[in-house]
Parts: sequence; C-alpha cells; structure tokens
Amino acid sequence: MPFNNGTRTWSSIGRALPGRASIVLTRDTNWKENGAIVVHNFSDAISQSKRWLVQQQTKENRLILFGGGEIYSLGINLCQEIELTKVDISPEKGAKFPDINWNDWDEIKLKDFAPGSDYPGFSYHSYKYRKITRYV
Repeated sequence: MPFNNGTRTWSSIGRALPGRASIVLTRDTNWKENGAIVVHNFSDAISQSKRWLVQQQTKENRLILFGGGEIYSLGINLCQEIELTKVDISPEKGAKFPDINWNDWDEIKLKDFAPGSDYPGFSYHSYKYRKITRYV
C-alpha cells in the first residue's frame, strides 16, 4: 500500500517500509533518500500512489496519508475512511489533524490501551465517510 508523508514523518521512521511505496512530498527539490519516491505536489503524490498500485497488480485501491499535518490537510477531502490513533496527551508541538466536521463520519472505536509507566493511554478509531457524493 502506498504511504504518503512529508520529510519529517519520513525522518521519524528513518527508512522506507517494506512492501509499501514510500511517497515523500517535499518542497525541497534536492531532497533524496534511498527507497523514497520523491514528489513536489500533492497531485503527483496521488498519481505515484495509483501507478504503484497498478504496478503491483494488486486489488488494493487505497493509499495512506501518513502525515504530517500538512499532508492530512491536503488530502482530507479525498478520504472515505480514516484510521486514527488518539493519544491521551496534549503536546505543545507536532502535527495536528485538521479540523473536520465529524458529523459527516461514522465512528467505530476499535480498541483502548491503558497508560503504562513510560507511555500515555491511547485508542484506535476507524471512521467511514457518510456522504455518497464524495469522489476520488
């Protein structure tokens, strides 16, 4: 499955993930990393994702917007599903998920995880877009 992310998200992972297209959207025309498919606009990121899916001859037709915040904002209007991890903290820095009308989405809470001694509690959620008029 194609993972679309920015350079900071790429750096936090540190490498391409096996079996997936790692599409990195950046304004830096000199940015290169081994295993990254580098693009400079969101339209090219979507095109590269589609191309990779066709090349893999897979029945999969989804791509993942893996972050950061600007990637989420660029693509949220194309999404039909959201898989979201909610962490029980309020960080001062970091990517923020865009404000959207959650009334347009059906939520399924998948699982809660209690906090541990060295990490906060968190939960996984899945959302499906309600309106049929959304086009990709």
